[in-house]
Amino acid sequence: MRSGVSMRKIKAVEAQDKSLERCSALEKECWELAKTNAELEDKLAEIYFTHEFFKALTGRVNVMQVSALISDGAVGILGSETACVYLFNHRESELEPKGAQGRSLSDFKQSVKLGETVIGVAIEREELTEHVDPSPDDSFLANSASWTGLQAAIPLKTQETALGVVAIATAKRNKLTPAERERFENIANMSTLALHNALLNEELEWLSVTDRLTELYDYGYFQGRLREELHRAERMDHKISLIMIDIDYFKDYNDAFGHPKGDLVLKRLAQILRDNTRDIDIIARYGGEEFAIILPETEKQTALVAAERIRMAVERTEFAGNENLPIVNKTISLGVACYPDDAKTPESLIEKTDEALYAAKWRGRNRTQSI
Repeated sequence: MRSGVSMRKIKAVEAQDKSLERCSALEKECWELAKTNAELEDKLAEIYFTHEFFKALTGRVNVMQVSALISDGAVGILGSETACVYLFNHRESELEPKGAQGRSLSDFKQSVKLGETVIGVAIEREELTEHVDPSPDDSFLANSASWTGLQAAIPLKTQETALGVVAIATAKRNKLTPAERERFENIANMSTLALHNALLNEELEWLSVTDRLTELYDYGYFQGRLREELHRAERMDHKISLIMIDIDYFKDYNDAFGHPKGDLVLKRLAQILRDNTRDIDIIARYGGEEFAIILPETEKQTALVAAERIRMAVERTEFAGNENLPIVNKTISLGVACYPDDAKTPESLIEKTDEALYAAKWRGRNRTQSI
């Protein structure tokens, strides 16, 4: 009898053990299923975010907007604290920040040479590059003496041209995982096409308002901007000055040395104007050998000083002549007028500035004259 009871107890214990094993196995399966579901949800969220990111990119044609959106996508997809897009300036062989997320553009180094920081190394090597705990000199963040963590950058490059890089900075102090590297590469692939299209659109817009020879703004753009700036000055109660410039005896130079040499004079003068004006000034080729400069938020006396600086720079410049006269010095005459002191409409401001220019030529040329 006791033997039968013992057997029943043993079987009951065995059954309980099996039940516990099944429960444990079921719990494990549930945990694995929950983990799989979480991973799937994360993957679906990543796919959705990436899809929305790509859709948003294709809807942008402005370089600054595309750069800012790329930075936003890098932060969202990679989970970094900050990101920035640098564009490659081929003329200067340096990279410049154009869009950022997590920090303002002023928090990033404004000029990075090839080989400098993770950004310059990435574009030089044409590959994803990572730096852990970079020194202040090696960091692409300005004033980053206390920065610790990972900085990584990947080139944005078509088959023919390096456009720039997208860079991230994160507090994690280990390199990107294979999955993170793959996501970063996907961001770069999607971003390159959008950025390339935006740059092409910007170039087309620039060509549509630019004089091909001098690469200055053309007459039509000058007229539009002058109206805009006068409207803004009226609202803000600011002054605007206008400088008109004419090359002295330019027809005689063309007749003596040929039109190709004359074209070189126009191009050289355009560069002198760029070198001696502010970024906010609008320089245009007004027509033939005439040029115009709009100086926003500038009173007449300041404009006269700027005009004299340009006149003296041209006077010091040596231009090419011919075998009999290898070096030729050219001069310019300049007229200056100011809104609202001298005129209150775009048309009258141009007229008054032209009158001042005519007076400068009538009084002997190579001089600056105001109304």
